[in-house]
Amino acid sequence: MSAKKLRTITSVICFLMIFAYVIYLQAVWSSLPERVPIHFDLHGVPNRYGKRGFLFFEPILALLILGLMMFCENIPQDWCNFPVEVTEENKEQLYEIGIKMMSMLKLTGVAVCLYAGISGNLSPAPMWPVWILIGGCFGIVIWGIRAMKKAGKDQ
Repeated sequence: MSAKKLRTITSVICFLMIFAYVIYLQAVWSSLPERVPIHFDLHGVPNRYGKRGFLFFEPILALLILGLMMFCENIPQDWCNFPVEVTEENKEQLYEIGIKMMSMLKLTGVAVCLYAGISGNLSPAPMWPVWILIGGCFGIVIWGIRAMKKAGKDQ
């Protein structure tokens, strides 16, 4: 799949996830207590509480993350620290890999952010989705580095 197509698909999915989260909040708002968990320990047990309005912080943060990632996708030559020398022969391939990597990190970053808000309604919150998403981030970065090194050797 081309980097441009992946960038578009992941952006649409991210916007849909944020929109669905806001709709979910509106649907359950009247049933939420005034104080809700806003932070959890490593076992998913709440260790800090706040007003339920704080739950709107997650979609705002997700939009900020999404905006930053979309900005960075458009200029991979400025934000990406490539593990190989960028030459005229390999720059397009390296930029494409960087854009794909950022697109997937965008998706996982927004998902982690929104899960934090949804898990506030579950007690105790299961932590395995967070660990899977964080593991996915590491996997994406490892894939990107290996692909970039391979692209550098091919040239």
